[in-house]
Amino acid sequence: MVVICAAVACFLLMRGMPEWKRRSDIREAARAIAVRDIDRLGELLACGLSPASLIAEGTWRERTLLMAAAEKGSPEVIKMLCLHGANPLRTGYRGNGVLFPILNAEHRTVRHWQCFSYLVRLPGVPTQPYACGIEPLGWAIRLGLPDGYISELLENGADANGMSIGGEKHLFTVSGTRPMFDQDESSIIRIVELLVQHGADINWLSREGQTAVDAAHLSGLPSVEEFLLGKGGKARHDLGSSGE
Repeated sequence: MVVICAAVACFLLMRGMPEWKRRSDIREAARAIAVRDIDRLGELLACGLSPASLIAEGTWRERTLLMAAAEKGSPEVIKMLCLHGANPLRTGYRGNGVLFPILNAEHRTVRHWQCFSYLVRLPGVPTQPYACGIEPLGWAIRLGLPDGYISELLENGADANGMSIGGEKHLFTVSGTRPMFDQDESSIIRIVELLVQHGADINWLSREGQTAVDAAHLSGLPSVEEFLLGKGGKARHDLGSSGE
């Protein structure tokens, strides 16, 4: 009897869910995601909750169910939502994409990495720009994320020649990264290697007329400078008049 009543209720809700019920279910879904209650979330989705629903907690905190799951570090929830048709390209957080809560997490865990690894393989996600126009790779570099994140983004379509924050190409930004981040040189060179492997323009000139070799030299990163020189990189004064 209980099963029959539940089925009837779901049918009626799917035909036209009242606004108060929709909002109530979204709040319940947010609670289910917060405690990783897969069964409860599945019930809500089966009874008509849209996987595209937005959790509204103020303008800045408005986020999709996928974003809430990513923020919590719940790969199981993310997979369930995607199976129910959630659009990974729908934005929240004032126009930012689904990777935003992971890349900007204060404490990233193994579960966050699992969420990232699943989402980054979905079409369009690796190149979906933040609200400011910078793609995830630029943010990952700017935030000093481990090379594993950089590698996953590049392997799934991120542009090695894209722009980081500040209007400089990724390779230039990384090569002069010591002043910005507390990263050791071995971490920096791994990212430089990944960018070069994926076709980064090694002799691109910055707005100040510097190359990645110049950036590494000025930042006191001799191993990075040596690697770039070995790959055909040049300092600005060694380039021809055309800058090539």
